[in-house]
Amino acid sequence: MQLLPIEMKRTLLAAFAAFILIFPLASCNSDDSSTSLTMSGSVTYDFPTYVITGKTYYSTISGISVPDTCSYMWYVPLKSTDSIRTRTLQFTIPDTLCTSSVLGAAKANGYYSSTKTVSFTTIDPSLNGSITGVGYENNGSFRDPRDNKLYYTAHIGDLDWMASNLAYEGAGHSYEDQDALQTILGRLYSWNEATGGESGSGLAGGPRGICPKGWTIPTKEDWEDLAKALNNGTELPFFDLWDGIGGTATADAYLNGDRFWPYSPDNLHTNKLYWNALPAGNFTYAGDTFAGLSDYGFWWTALKKDNGTAYYRYIYYDTDTFPTNSADPDDFGASVRCVKLHE
Repeated sequence: MQLLPIEMKRTLLAAFAAFILIFPLASCNSDDSSTSLTMSGSVTYDFPTYVITGKTYYSTISGISVPDTCSYMWYVPLKSTDSIRTRTLQFTIPDTLCTSSVLGAAKANGYYSSTKTVSFTTIDPSLNGSITGVGYENNGSFRDPRDNKLYYTAHIGDLDWMASNLAYEGAGHSYEDQDALQTILGRLYSWNEATGGESGSGLAGGPRGICPKGWTIPTKEDWEDLAKALNNGTELPFFDLWDGIGGTATADAYLNGDRFWPYSPDNLHTNKLYWNALPAGNFTYAGDTFAGLSDYGFWWTALKKDNGTAYYRYIYYDTDTFPTNSADPDDFGASVRCVKLHE
């Protein structure tokens, strides 16, 4: 029987607790713990906090300088109920949607153990895998010839829109540099990366920029065309707040069974025409910081402001608006949706 996400989490926590009972984290192999010494250094290794099901990850543990005879080992609840005595972990993620952990440890006779634990969430990027609640009923699809990635498209108004965020790796960042996340959320690009530094106007008249061939960055007119379609045929000016449009553009999505947008009665996420907005957050280049995951979605436009900043549209989880703001074209990282005229 397939476990629900919350049941799976409880099962993994129980297994982890059982492991701690047989492998105390602050113990040693000597008979007299009162004479135990503390190791010099600390256990270090890199392991991503989001991983893709079916993919193999490698991680090498190190960091202890004294004693130089310590034994390194791993415990991975999804892999085994026993410790794995090896410096380099090779771990193929099973097809299980859950949050689990990896524990790396160093042990030596006469010394307290040193440990490090990293929690990770598994991601299945396939359709109706980790992300559910999005809609593709109004869609076609195409593959980006640059990397063969599949994108669904939504025919809205006079345009075809990408129904998910661009994930081309030629520029930009995945959120928190976690590559698994870009498979479901796309990447975050500065305006200059997204547009190539060029503005545009008119329906489907934006620059190609980072988009696949035949697709462009949405212009002021493209966004207004989207708003008109989401607003039952009534036009909305580009600089309007677009009150009532935020909920019609967002999907009531779930990540591994947990609600992605936090619940708010002010945004019901009806996803009217399957634009499938998700809260992918943003990136600030100057501070090398990420923020807003599960709270905000930001999308670039092909329009610059008089002061040199560039416009984006955004949705916050507890409002039903879809307004504009502007940011430094080199510093702010936002999502990208590409468009083309519907044929």
